[in-house]
Amino acid sequence: QLSSPVEFTNDIRMVCLPEEFYVFPHNTTCFVTGWGASRNEGPSINNLRQAEVKIIDTNICNRAEVYNGVITPGMVCAGYLEGEIDACQ
Repeated sequence: QLSSPVEFTNDIRMVCLPEEFYVFPHNTTCFVTGWGASRNEGPSINNLRQAEVKIIDTNICNRAEVYNGVITPGMVCAGYLEGEIDACQ
């Protein structure tokens, strides 16, 4: 809950979120955004960045050689198994 109401503008808008346990279809294109590091153990950046990723089936993500079972029903697994583009930094 916010301490004061949000004033919506052209730059501040409401975002639509899926239901808590909505299952995104495998291979759906999504976008991730953030200010984190652009490489492992790299410095954080000040400019908001975005990346286009694909939804990866939870069963694939939970394989021992990928995330070894840590992806729960409330999580979304997305990126590329080959690496390079993700939101994991």
